[in-house]
Amino acid sequence: MKFPDFPRNPHEKRQYFPFVALLAAVSTVVLLLVVYTSNNLRIARQRQEDSLLQEGLTLIRAIEAGDRTGMRMRWDTNNLQVLVEEFAKTPKVAYIRVIGVHESVLALYHDAETNQPSDIDTAWLESNEFKIATATHSSEQQVDVFEITTRVVSRGNPGMGMPFHETDESRQEQSQGSMGRGMMRRMLENSAAFEAIAIIQLGLKMTELQAMRQRDVRSAILMFVVLSVVGSAALYAIVFTQNYHAVNQAFRTIKSYTQHVVDSMANGLISLDTGGNIVTMNRQAHHILGLPEHDAVEGKAVGDIFVCEGFELANVPALGTPLVEREVRCLRANHAILPLSLSASVLTDDAGRHLGTVLLFRDLSEVKALEEQVKRTERLASVGRLAAGVAHEIRNPLGALKGFLQYFQRKLELSEQDMMYVSVMVAEVDRLNSVISNLLEFAHPKEPVLEPCSPAALLKHVLTLVEGDVQARQIEVTCTLPDDVPEIPMDREQLTQVVLNMALNAVQAIEAGGHIRIEADVHAEAKQLEIIIADTGKGIAAEDVARVFDPFFTTRKQGTGLGLAIAHSIVEQHHGEISVESTEGEGTTFFIRLPLQQGRRR
Repeated sequence: MKFPDFPRNPHEKRQYFPFVALLAAVSTVVLLLVVYTSNNLRIARQRQEDSLLQEGLTLIRAIEAGDRTGMRMRWDTNNLQVLVEEFAKTPKVAYIRVIGVHESVLALYHDAETNQPSDIDTAWLESNEFKIATATHSSEQQVDVFEITTRVVSRGNPGMGMPFHETDESRQEQSQGSMGRGMMRRMLENSAAFEAIAIIQLGLKMTELQAMRQRDVRSAILMFVVLSVVGSAALYAIVFTQNYHAVNQAFRTIKSYTQHVVDSMANGLISLDTGGNIVTMNRQAHHILGLPEHDAVEGKAVGDIFVCEGFELANVPALGTPLVEREVRCLRANHAILPLSLSASVLTDDAGRHLGTVLLFRDLSEVKALEEQVKRTERLASVGRLAAGVAHEIRNPLGALKGFLQYFQRKLELSEQDMMYVSVMVAEVDRLNSVISNLLEFAHPKEPVLEPCSPAALLKHVLTLVEGDVQARQIEVTCTLPDDVPEIPMDREQLTQVVLNMALNAVQAIEAGGHIRIEADVHAEAKQLEIIIADTGKGIAAEDVARVFDPFFTTRKQGTGLGLAIAHSIVEQHHGEISVESTEGEGTTFFIRLPLQQGRRR
């Protein structure tokens, strides 16, 4: 079964997590992780390089100091190599290269784990204000090295590489003893043989940075794994929540749609459990059974709500076959008799297990009323045809009889008693003629001549006509006429006849001191004018209420039984309705409903 797509409420919040937003969130987390790790590595590298620079400059200053000491002690190159190798015993030292002023290598140390020292750009070094150059050399197979190259500033003395020249003072010293001259000569020869330091190149291993980098990479990988696990769990939770909301929303939509379908049915629907208790009841079932729409009936026994005559609703499963469109008379909780068309079947699940009973019924009250109206119409038509034929056959002899009676009344000299008999005969002939006229009017009702007429004026006119009878019987009359009652199209004479007949019936049914109530009201929703004529008379027996509009039916000795039948015919000619409610011993109320606009049957 395919359900239609309902339009989305614009104010309803979206309950599903967008997949694009999920990808964006994952990408953002990965990007933040990469940026965070790279920033940590950059800061660690900067701090490591600053630390290595300070350590390297300290070693270089120590080598310079050792060189100056060696100058004073007249070291040779081998002593400088020994000094460099001693400093190179520091674990971080990768290589040390000492270059003299003549660009010769005075001392060199190189660790096998690192690459060879890089070439020196002496021109750039000379132009640098601080005489220091740093660089980092990386290798996939070797250890990364932080290289420091510094220019050693010459002091301008013989010990700093300046060529030695004899002076007057030296020659004066040589003139002193031969032993002093020999020692000075040897010192000068050694000084000339020792080349001053111009550049010191130092390489320091960056093993700590590499270890820190590996540590950060491992931390990043671990964090990525943790975030992946957490993200996967979150993704699963999101997908699960999304599916849950989707299924729940679909379930609510199907449930709401099914509920609307059931409540919109024109028939009543009741589902029962296996014990005959009510599980669900739709809106129309409440309406048919006369129950408030919000009355809680779930869990109650179906017999407490209504009972079918000669049929037990709880015994439907025992029938073996479904019950289809069976006409039954049901007794509601208020003891009112209700004709129903009932269908009943057993409710089962997919496995065929018995779950309860489903009752489907519709109210036949209107159908029965229409059937009764059709029967009455057919009966009245037959009576009308018979009455029309009889009336024509009787009216002519009655006319002749009245004529001869009046003729003999004028020609013959009759006694007073005979004259009285003749007068009674003429009156009875007139009464019979009136009955025949009513029969003809009933058989062939006149088409109403519709003109705008004020209902209030019509009712006041009727009250004027019955005023004498009302005063004679000392009857109280109450007339309620709203000011906003509009004029409606009607045949004034015919409707005056209808209301007058109702009023006279009320007057004749009331004893002295009774009360008659006449009201007129407009029902805008139904587009109808309602006229109510109620009395406090003796009322009509319950078995006679349905027959009051039948021709020749009357409860009065002097009545013909055609007044209400003609009134019913006139109201129908105006496309209206007429009904009666009566309780024996309490009074009778007639309702006349007329459309505010003619043109179609109400």
